[in-house]
This record gives sequence, C-alpha cells and structure tokens, in this order.
Amino acid sequence: MKYNIQMTILKGVNVPIPVVIVDGPNIYHDNICIKHRYRNCSRCKDEMIKLGGKFVKKKRKNTYADTSNSEWFERTLDMSRLPIVANFIRNCGYRPVIYCNQSTKNWLEKIGAVKYPDDVLPKLKILNELYQKGEVVFDNNRGKPKGVGKNSDDNWDDDIWIIHMALQFRNQLGIDSYIMSNDRFSQWKSKRTDLDWKLIDEIQIMFEWQPKEAVEEEKQLFLAAKLKNLNLFSPENERANIQNKIDRLQERLSEIDADAIQNELVKFAVTAEHISPQKNDLPYIKEIIRAWEKAFKFKNKTTIWDFWGHLNSELGHVYVPFNGGIAAPGVDFTNPFSLDEKQVRVKLGFKDDVNPYRVAEECVIIYSDSTGKELKFNPDQTIINRID
Repeated sequence: MKYNIQMTILKGVNVPIPVVIVDGPNIYHDNICIKHRYRNCSRCKDEMIKLGGKFVKKKRKNTYADTSNSEWFERTLDMSRLPIVANFIRNCGYRPVIYCNQSTKNWLEKIGAVKYPDDVLPKLKILNELYQKGEVVFDNNRGKPKGVGKNSDDNWDDDIWIIHMALQFRNQLGIDSYIMSNDRFSQWKSKRTDLDWKLIDEIQIMFEWQPKEAVEEEKQLFLAAKLKNLNLFSPENERANIQNKIDRLQERLSEIDADAIQNELVKFAVTAEHISPQKNDLPYIKEIIRAWEKAFKFKNKTTIWDFWGHLNSELGHVYVPFNGGIAAPGVDFTNPFSLDEKQVRVKLGFKDDVNPYRVAEECVIIYSDSTGKELKFNPDQTIINRID
C-alpha cells in the first residue's frame, strides 16, 4: 500500500512516558568494505588514505578515508537493527519513536521488492511492523526538488526534522523527549540561532555498535550509556515505566486473542503479491470523502478531531461540532476505547482497538487518491491542511 504521510501515534496513559526520537538512518545505515565485507574496515581506510586524491576527504588539518566512495565501500540497510534499538529504549523505560525516510520505504516497496525480494521483503516487514506499533514515523515532504538545498526547508533536512519533533513533544505535549543521534549538528548551530542548542545538547543521546569493526554477519552489541544513566527513578517515571509494561502486556494479549476482525488487516499487509500501490479497499469511501469535505467547508485547514466528528456522523453516529481546540462531547478522539470510536473502526474494517490515528491516516490516503487533493499534517499531527 502507498503511504503519503507520516504519523505520530500517541497512546494515552495517565503519566506520559518519556520519548526517545531516534535518527533511523543513523541506525540502519553502516559502511561495509567491498574487499573484505567488513564493517568500518580500518585496513581499507588506511589504503585509501595512502592513495589520497579522490579516495580521501579533508577536514581542517585531518585527512579521512571517504567511505562514500563506491569503489571501496557500500552502504548497508540493516533494518534488523531497528527492533534491537526499540527494545533497548523500551527496557530503559522510554517510548521509542524512530524517524525513517519515506523515500527509503518507497524504494523498499517498489524497486527493492521487485528486484531483490528475498532480501528486501523481510526488511520491509520489520519496518511495517514497527510502523503499525507506532514506533516508526516517516517524513511527509514528498521529496526535495532537484537543485534545491536541504536547508531551504526544515522538512527536507532529517536532523532539523528530528530536533523539531523532540522540541514539540516538550513544548506542545509536555512530554520529556530525547534525541538519539550520532550527528553533531555543527553546521546548524551557527545557522539556526532560533533553536535552544543548550537544551538540544543536553537531551542528545549518542550510541554505538560494538565491536565497531566486524564481519558483515557478526552480531553486535548496542550501547547508549547516557540513556541508561538518566534519572528514571522519580515517582513519575516509575509510574510511567509500570504503565508502559502494562500496555505492552495488553498489546500481547490483544494479539493472542485476535478475532475475525484481524483478517481484515491482511489486505493492508505488504507481501510479494502486494508490493505495488493498490487501490484502497476500505469500505465507506464516499462517507470518508464527505467527512473530509465537511471538515474543510469554507476553509483549507481543519483539525483531526473535527474530521473524526464528521466521520462519526457520516457513519450514523451523533456529531457535536469541534469547538475551541477541545474535542467536544460525543467526539471522544482522546479515548480510543469509547463505544462510538470502536464502532467507527469496525465499520471501516479495522480491529476495534487499533489506534484511531491509524484509521485517520488511511482516510487521508483515501481522500488524496480519490480527489487528487493533497492533505498535509502539521508536525504534531493535530492540524491538517488541504493543498489544492
């Protein structure tokens, strides 16, 4: 299935669980030498430095091997690392939110799955499973125009995108957030004086894989010492950690007790037979489109709660209009287990306890594919803009 937007899926708990925003490309990309099939091979790097010229790059007085040179090194796509990192973060008492490039997912689904199915489809399965759990998010920039620099738009630079997400968790949602990335952000510190770099440095978590140099198939240990040493034992964090464990157990029970509705999700699975964009099979397509049109009536901006209310109405439920930024009674989008919300999801072919943000995302795709009008979420996923 084709996905055109990135979503942050937030599970409501009594005490917000601190979030770790992960630079996904930092995790799943690595350099492996062609000659020895060795990660970060020092022997090949030394040879490249001796040869000099196009095989090296210089920074100040230092000379480094250029590992982006395709004659010596190739870039890996280690999606199997993502669950390792997600589990590590969860076990530390945090909630992982892993940023991944939409372009990478597009390549896996289209070109990669067709040319290299044995290698790519398992990687795509890992990515989609984490996405379904709300632990992976994708950018929504629809690609940087050719010839335009990444720093021309905050949406086009992954570093700035991740920083914005972490800061907005803190400023808009009041949730402690951290940035897991090995990037130094040095090029941005002088250009973006509007950002709180002191805070950014404080909340950045560096990580490593050990041993750093290893044969391609060798298992490596993931380390992030700063995350381990953060103060997790305040009463608030302890309650959040316990709630996190309860939620994970409930998710597991839900998987074990899956009923016939689960079969409806098969149509959304990515398999060898479903690697190209498909026509969406959600029922009530006309009702979904009408709900969006009502939400956008006389304007090109709406809220996710307003749309959800109109969708309730279109599917035969009572709708009390959204007012003043607060979900009105009868549009209990913040309570994913209310009776109305369960009925809406079941009518649309989902399991009754799937996160409503997941349903809303599918409705965005339905509307865009059916009308040709692009919908774009703001970074915290509360406002949707229609781009005619």
